[in-house]
Formats: sequence, C-alpha cells, structure tokens
Amino acid sequence: MGIGDYDMIEMLNIKKKYPQIKTCAILGDCSFHYNGGSKDHFKSIMNLDTVHTFDINGNPDYKLDLQEPLPIEFKENYDLILDIGTLYCIFDIPSCLKNMLFMLKSN
Repeated sequence: MGIGDYDMIEMLNIKKKYPQIKTCAILGDCSFHYNGGSKDHFKSIMNLDTVHTFDINGNPDYKLDLQEPLPIEFKENYDLILDIGTLYCIFDIPSCLKNMLFMLKSN
C-alpha cells in the first residue's frame, strides 16, 4: 500500500485548499510510489512540519495496533490523517476509526 501519482495530485489539491495543514499521520507502513517519492519528499512538497506512519507490521514510525486504545501522546496531534489501505486489513474498524478521531486535532 502506498501513495502514487494520482494520490499526490489529490493531496496537493487538499493542501492548496487547506494551507493550515502542518501535521500528518499515515495509517500503514506507507510506500511512496510517485515520481521522486519518499516520506521526506512528501513532507517537503506538502509543506508539512510532521509526517508519522503507524502500523503493526513493517517499519512504520510507530509500531502499534490501531484497533487498541492509543497512548495519550497521540491525542489531537494531527491536522490530516491518511488511510492508505489499513482499514482493509483491520477486523475492528470502529475502534480504528475511533483512534483516527482521537489523533485528529479538534479544529
């Protein structure tokens, strides 16, 4: 699972509409498949201060089960949360959605 060319076009459109987005959580051990893709490149072209990946497998920034309650350190930390296919692999979807809302800033 990852972010491809079409995804980047859409992400840049979202960023143009909401320039205040500065922090991003990506659910999944994301691969960046667009031209020049890497997490650092994504962070740079999206003009973000923070990009973190979350997954139970692979090499994410934070290795945890998104179906379990998250540590308080992630509460209202992110302006944008991307699911790159993680919900497809999760049994307890409502718990994961609850965690996404937990991580999302209230504004």
